[in-house]
Amino acid sequence: VEDNRAAYAEKFKLAEEILDKDSLTPDGAFYLWLKVRDAEAFTKKLYDEEQVIVLPGKYLGAEDKGQNPAEQYLRIALVHDIESTSKALKSIKKVLDNE
Repeated sequence: VEDNRAAYAEKFKLAEEILDKDSLTPDGAFYLWLKVRDAEAFTKKLYDEEQVIVLPGKYLGAEDKGQNPAEQYLRIALVHDIESTSKALKSIKKVLDNE
């Protein structure tokens, strides 16, 4: 358990350094939320250009009064080894920078 906590702490720190952008990290989670302009379009572009898969937040949020609070967010799971995670985060940053 301690090893897993340390590994995830390292991945979240890496995400903060690479993305250089505010993200939301739930307590005890293996994923983070990253705000973007259009999560669905960004998800498609990220896969098309970098073959990295993330999930648009709107697929996980419930609508309230016609609004989905997760619509502008990506859910990024940090479940792979540190090298793969670093590579994926750099790909996300590359696509973010080209928006």
